[in-house]
Amino acid sequence: MFLQMFVHHQRQALQMTATAVERAQDPELRTLVQAVQATESDELSMIEGWLKGWGESTEVDTAPNLHAHHGGLPGTGPAEIKALTTVPDAEFDTAFLSLFLAHQHNAMELADIVTDGGKNAETKSFGERVKASRQGEIQQMLKLMAK
Repeated sequence: MFLQMFVHHQRQALQMTATAVERAQDPELRTLVQAVQATESDELSMIEGWLKGWGESTEVDTAPNLHAHHGGLPGTGPAEIKALTTVPDAEFDTAFLSLFLAHQHNAMELADIVTDGGKNAETKSFGERVKASRQGEIQQMLKLMAK
């Protein structure tokens, strides 16, 4: 279930970063977003490969009650993602960073699920890599917000 939740989460990230590549005003932010896209695209391909190899679905049921036992399905709502497309250019970087910081924090929460209770060594290792990667991204985004 962790991997399906993470597929959903990464697809959201790729939607947001696709918008940011086009709209980001700060070149440093655009560079960071492109790096995030590359990382998350690679991770998504790997996860989907694992799931398909194990005969599992790559889709997650997003019904809120289904995920209540582990604190819900951390993620960003479709309305929030869509709203990024209408933010005025002058406000885009701040709006994106605010939303994406929360999104990447949610990725760390998702990774905690598998690192704390997972049984598969590969997915636990992946969860550790996600936490380290997202922590670095969050630090970079906080620096950009402080500019």
